[in-house]
This record gives sequence, C-alpha cells and structure tokens, in this order.
Amino acid sequence: MQRSRNLWLVIGLFSLVVTLLLAGGFGYAIKDILYPQASPILSGPVGNSAPLKADKVQLVGIGDSLTKGTGDETGKGYIGYVKEYLEPVVGQPVNVIGNMAVGGHRTDQLLELLEQKGVRYTLRQANMIVLTIGGNDLFNLGQDEVDVSVIEQRMPDALKRLETILATVNELNPKAELYYVGLYNPFAELDNGAQSSLAVQQWNAAVFALLNQYPQMTFVPSYDLFTKNLKEYLSADQFHPNQMGYERIAKRIVQVIE
Repeated sequence: MQRSRNLWLVIGLFSLVVTLLLAGGFGYAIKDILYPQASPILSGPVGNSAPLKADKVQLVGIGDSLTKGTGDETGKGYIGYVKEYLEPVVGQPVNVIGNMAVGGHRTDQLLELLEQKGVRYTLRQANMIVLTIGGNDLFNLGQDEVDVSVIEQRMPDALKRLETILATVNELNPKAELYYVGLYNPFAELDNGAQSSLAVQQWNAAVFALLNQYPQMTFVPSYDLFTKNLKEYLSADQFHPNQMGYERIAKRIVQVIE
C-alpha cells in the first residue's frame, strides 16, 4: 500500500511539472504574438560584426541620394546589390522593407523625416539599417570649384545633427544593426582636390567616433573605393556613383558584415 501511494505521488508531481512547462511555453508564444520585436541579425563591436541566425534580414535604407541609388542606370543602387550579395553570405532571405532615402537630403531634412510616424514604424521593423548622409551638407552639387573653407564651416553643425540622428535611430530600434557608408570625394581630381580630400577624411573620422558610441553601429569606408580611377566609378553627373560604383559599395558593406 505504501509503495502504491508513493508511486501515485511521483506520478502526480511529474504531471504537475509537465503542466507548468506547457503553460510556460504557451505564455511565451502568446507574448511573441502580442508583442513582436525585431530580431537583430548581427552582433558585436563596431567594425567586428558577425552574422547571427535569423529567419530573414529586414533591411531599411535612409539618408540621401546615395542610398536612393541616383546615378545607377539599373535602378538597383547599393541597396539592391547588398540584397543580392548578402543572401548567400547569411543563408537567408534579405527583404528590403523600405528605402526612405531622398535625393538632396541634408542632415536637417533627415531629422525632420525621422519625425514621421510611417518612417519611425518602418525603422522599428528593421534588423539592418543602411545610411548615407552628409555629402549635401558639405558640398554644393553642380559647382566647378569646391570651397574648402565653406566645408569646414558647415561641418561642426552637420556633425551635431548627425549625432542627433544616430541617437534617434538608436532610440527607435536599439537592436537593429546600422551601417553608415562614409563619404568619398567626387572632387578629388580638381585643383584643390588634396584639400577637399582632407576635409572629407576629417568628416569620416568624426563620424566614426560618433558611431563608436553604439555597439550595433558600424562605419563602412568608401573613400578608398573611389580614390583610383575616380571617373570610372562616377555617373554622368560626376558626383553620384554609377552601377560599378554602387556595386563596389555593396561589396564593401557585405565584407564588413562577414
């Protein structure tokens, strides 16, 4: 009789444990349905990101005409090529759920864009964000000459606004990996190309320092991609990349992710 009582006690305890486990699993599943969160595909310090397992990459682009893809006759831009090159690397689909970049945008205009509800919602759905901004703050498209003194005057305020942009994106989605594509110098072959190149390098160094405050944000250098044979990688406007230029940027982003 005592053995029988002990046996039923063990069976009862076992049933209780199984019931609690099932209830916990059900509660966890309900939580995921009611409160979905974007899953980061990447983790690690700046410049040392490594892909993690995820069902899919949710890619969002913000910024200026470089992220929009202006100058690429195929219409892909670097975002299109990132999708193409990244999928076999991470072994999962790469979905471009939004490219909200606007040609000609400066940092102040991007800050205004980030106040829009639709933009904020889309950024929250991302687990990968790509960004280009700053070129229109420093340069005036269509000029035959580059006034380096004007660039130096504009740079401090533009950097402050970029700092606010990064803080805003981090607040909206601290789990998404952000890749900022650094500036190249489309005017490097002008008479004062050395001076303007130095200004661009100063901007890139300052942006790197800003990004370094956030472990999920990475600086992607592009300056060296255009240093040699500049005209070969620029479109007819001699400012934006052409198809080959955007392909080079995309490959560099994927290299950084790898």
